[in-house]
Amino acid sequence: MTKLFYLFVISLLLTACGGGSGSESDSGSGGNANTDSKFTYVAGDIKYTSDSEDNLYAPMSDKAYGSIGITCSNSGYYFESENVIVFGGEGYPDSDLKYAATLVEQNLDSAFDKMGITKAEFDLARPLYITKIAEKIISVMVDGWDVDDAHYDITSLALDSYGISFDSSAWSSASYVQRTALVEAYWSSLDASGQYLLGREFDSINTYKISELYVESGSYKVPAKIMVCLSERMNESQYGEGTLLGMNLAHHSAHKRVYNTILIKFVI
Repeated sequence: MTKLFYLFVISLLLTACGGGSGSESDSGSGGNANTDSKFTYVAGDIKYTSDSEDNLYAPMSDKAYGSIGITCSNSGYYFESENVIVFGGEGYPDSDLKYAATLVEQNLDSAFDKMGITKAEFDLARPLYITKIAEKIISVMVDGWDVDDAHYDITSLALDSYGISFDSSAWSSASYVQRTALVEAYWSSLDASGQYLLGREFDSINTYKISELYVESGSYKVPAKIMVCLSERMNESQYGEGTLLGMNLAHHSAHKRVYNTILIKFVI
């Protein structure tokens, strides 16, 4: 699941780097697009979390950002288009957020074609929770929990209903490291809906609550749309970086690029 997402990001960035839609003077898509003298931006809206019913924040500080995008952690200012959400624009012109969204939106179809997958398949393959929360859930499943003098762990859960059974045959003799590997492998085999159901099943038979499981949006779940973080840590030598959330890009107003001169770092 994670590898699929990284491969998609690489395909997307390579498509953008390869000149897919042309130079800065090209037009973006969207009937309600914003324009300036050089560029037609994809349709979308600048939003503040405090003013939005979505209560959407960039996920909290987390390894899913790669090495550059941590500057967007918990940000509540963003530009949202049909398939993309761009954080990290504070102090820079709104056109930086719009440019990044347009760059990604224009190359989505080409990236899906390179991967040989549909958007629906891609959405199912994306993880539901950020890495920090996934690690917390996995740790509890490995360590187990006590209810009324009885001990439970992942083998206590009714997991067959998710379509992928957990192999517990080696559980009793496995070390802590081996158990962790087993649970991590199972977690990674689940799509977003399976991860959600696993959390709910765990929650139904124990008294220890993982509060983040109840968060429908905000800081603990991977955004439903591809996330771009605009980071001041980007420079002339590194314009883009692939991440689990989507990608990190340089601010366009500070580091101008046309599609065929973008330098990308991939985090895998």
